[in-house]
Order: sequence, then structure tokens, then C-alpha cells
Amino acid sequence: MSEYFEIAYAAASGQLCLFTGTGFSKAVTDNDAPSWQGLLESICDLAPEPAGLKAALFPLAGKSVLSLDEAAQVIAIELSKVEKNIHEEIAARIQALTLKGDNSAIQDFLSKRTFKVVTTNYDKLIESLSGNTDCHSLTPGLPIPRSQSRVKIYHVHGSIDSPKNMVVTSDDYFRFINSESYFSRKLSTVLHENTVVILGYSLGDTNLKAIISEYKSFSRSHAIGSNIFL
Repeated sequence: MSEYFEIAYAAASGQLCLFTGTGFSKAVTDNDAPSWQGLLESICDLAPEPAGLKAALFPLAGKSVLSLDEAAQVIAIELSKVEKNIHEEIAARIQALTLKGDNSAIQDFLSKRTFKVVTTNYDKLIESLSGNTDCHSLTPGLPIPRSQSRVKIYHVHGSIDSPKNMVVTSDDYFRFINSESYFSRKLSTVLHENTVVILGYSLGDTNLKAIISEYKSFSRSHAIGSNIFL
């Protein structure tokens, strides 16, 4: 079966799940949405010694010895020296993002279909494209709606609606990976029950890769075809 036919069938039958990352947000904001590293570099400007901090964490020549979540941990410590919180500062920057460019085709598709979204993005742009009145936006730290909706959007790394629960630093990732949360369990269920289309996501997150790998092992052992499309 053609992958395009399978995706179209899933969209028509309400069994489509979009898995979105930074690339999706960049596409619908005319590239205004920052990359993860770009966002962290901008937050460095709030630290006591921004130039030195940037040079140490994001060297122009060579590769940084720290992962981005570890760099975020260092930045959080530096911001605390001037009584600033990295989660709140990131949320403020993401809050300012708006839709830009011609998103009419995307909006037309998302506003007329029943589907799910799993996203690592903190922004609420896909809610705006889908129609805020007919979708549930679910994020850690906030109540989970029990009513039905046409669209369900799972912010597995948190969203600007609850900055303190956003997964940003290495400490946040450690807690996320080592806790059996509603969102990690829901992600596993969504992968098994829907056709998943990954949009603008590099699969760089260790925990999410582990869940996807678990699903692929399940599909091989049960002799069923994979339903994940990148």
C-alpha cells in the first residue's frame, strides 16, 4: 500500500496522529521560531556574563562538550544568580511567536479533520491552526479534560501554559525519563493505535526515541507493518 494512501485513509478515518517538532513551528512562523540551540543562546543574554557563557557552551570552532539539555542546566544556574528562571524566560519568548506566511492550506486541513498531535514544542501554534474552540491542549501540570474534542494535542515536554513543568534542563529530562507519566504512557498508546506522521522533528530526544524503538520492536515481533512515517 502506498504510504500516501495509508496516510490519507488515516486522515479520513480519524486515525491520524501528527508528531511535530521545531521544524513545524519554523515552517508556520516564516522561520521566526528559534531552533533549540538558538533559543538557549538568546537566553544566555540574560546571564551575568553572557559573552563568556555563550563561548563556553556554544563554541564557534569545534563541538560543545555538553548536550543541549546539559547546557540549559548550566544556563539555569547562571540565571539564578540574577534571580531569573530559565523556564519563565523561555516561555516568554515562545509566547511572542505568531503565525506568519501563507498557512491557508495547513489551516484548511487541520480545521476540518479529527486527529491527534504529539509535540515536543512549547508553543500553541498548532492549536491556533486547528481551531482553539474545538481542540484540547494537554500539558503536564494542568488538568486533563475528560470531554470529547475533534483534536487532542499532547505537549509531552510541556507548554507555555505551565512554564514550571516544561522539560528544559538535564534535571527536567532525568525526571521525565524516570517517571511513568500520563504523557509517556499516552505516547506509547498513540503509536500503537494510530498512523503517525512525523513533521519537522529530528528524533533527537532520547526518551522519545526509546518509546518509538519499543514500538518498532513490538511491530516486528508481532509481524505487523510499521505505521510511522517520517
